[in-house]
Amino acid sequence: MLIYLKLVRYVKEMSKRVTPINVLDREEKELRMVQRTVILVIMLLAFGIPYTIIICMSFFTNPPKYHSRIAFVFIDVSLVFVLIALFKFTDPLRTSLMRRVNGRTNTVVAAMT
Repeated sequence: MLIYLKLVRYVKEMSKRVTPINVLDREEKELRMVQRTVILVIMLLAFGIPYTIIICMSFFTNPPKYHSRIAFVFIDVSLVFVLIALFKFTDPLRTSLMRRVNGRTNTVVAAMT
């Protein structure tokens, strides 16, 4: 009976220690998610500023000759970089795509009889 009581106390103390570890793990995951979101927003802002400047410039002054092409290039390049960042941040997508790119090796093993 004494061993059983000690075991029950041990389990209760253990549950008190386990909860903060789970909370810490969840907070780390949430922090990583916020960090990735901030990186994506900064990338979109950095690549979107030239586009915004060119469009606003076209309202007030005479825009450059190919302003729409220049703006399109900035948007297109930013899309590529955002897709690369999303590819880097999502592990299941990365492993699935790398499996398809690398292909599966077809190894033929001879049956020995």
